[in-house]
Amino acid sequence: MEPEQNPDAPTDDQPPEEGDFAGLTEAQVREFVVQIPQHAEKNCELARDLNGVVLDYTAESIPRLDDLIAENWPDKPPTLLENMVLAYGSYLGETIRTLHGGDWCHSEEMGFHLDIEGLKIFPFAKVRRRFINGKEDSLGFFYQFVWTELSKRQNPFEEIPIESPVTTPPSVSPIELPPIGAVPPPSPVVEPVAVTPPTPPPVPKPPPIPRLTPVMPPLPVAKKPSRNWAIIIIILLLGFTVMAVAGLVGFRVLRSMHAASTQSDATPPAADDATNAPTTPTSVVTDDAGTNLTIVSAKFVAGKKDADVTAKVIELLQAHPEGFTISYKTLAADPAQGKKKHLTVTYEYKGVTYVMTLANGKKLSNGALVKNALK
Repeated sequence: MEPEQNPDAPTDDQPPEEGDFAGLTEAQVREFVVQIPQHAEKNCELARDLNGVVLDYTAESIPRLDDLIAENWPDKPPTLLENMVLAYGSYLGETIRTLHGGDWCHSEEMGFHLDIEGLKIFPFAKVRRRFINGKEDSLGFFYQFVWTELSKRQNPFEEIPIESPVTTPPSVSPIELPPIGAVPPPSPVVEPVAVTPPTPPPVPKPPPIPRLTPVMPPLPVAKKPSRNWAIIIIILLLGFTVMAVAGLVGFRVLRSMHAASTQSDATPPAADDATNAPTTPTSVVTDDAGTNLTIVSAKFVAGKKDADVTAKVIELLQAHPEGFTISYKTLAADPAQGKKKHLTVTYEYKGVTYVMTLANGKKLSNGALVKNALK
């Protein structure tokens, strides 16, 4: 009487009950195989978010699939059966492949299946039967049969044959015959000698029966970073960016306030008693011929912006005839912060008008103006 076949035991010639995605091209098969890990990971996220169940690609997580199916569809299959078969079957197949290796394969007769050392496993077909037939098609028992079959293939028990000792025949020396007619010598008296039987060699013991464990240990699964950490990192980056922008704006505001306070502290020009209007002092230097030099205008320029600093230049030349360094601090004006600046001075010397331009940081003096006019 033949032994009864267990329906959960995978066999090499067991096709799925329904063709899994038949009639596909090679490109479509490759594209689907690439997407199987994504479907499995999506199933992990849904189980964690909706049911609070952790699926971590271990052998212990496979019975949790039975619990999820029994909890969410206790009486009948889901409405979107094929979608659930795709999600649960992808996770079941990826877990078996993570624990034992193997490759996803496809054929017109068998559809999508796992091939592990010649053993064909049909995760999608098994999940479909679990949804339709209920607990009698348990996924946990299914994996136990898969594990047992793979253990037999990966850890075959080999008996060590016991070899019998080989005995060699004793060497026989040639017998010398006496000459014809000679008197034979008397036969020697042979005393009996006690013969000790040889000790048989010890029979080697068979090796202990190895424990059936998978050859390949479960591969560590790199857990993807949680979305919460990604959100926290983005918030921190945005916070640092806002702080940097606020610091830059505050620094520029402080610079503007400092420049305004410096300009307000400057000595205002004298007012004309008759018109009560400010009078612009004149910076005059006398050369050897006794000719005067008069400042007409002075502008502190930065790109397309400029500031009129005529009064400030005259005041500085009167206070420091030997010269002063051009900067937004000494001139108490900054037409454009952070940009290159220069000072343009228009003046008259010996009845002729001249223009002199000096870059920011250079030194302006009465003598420099005279030398520029004498070139």
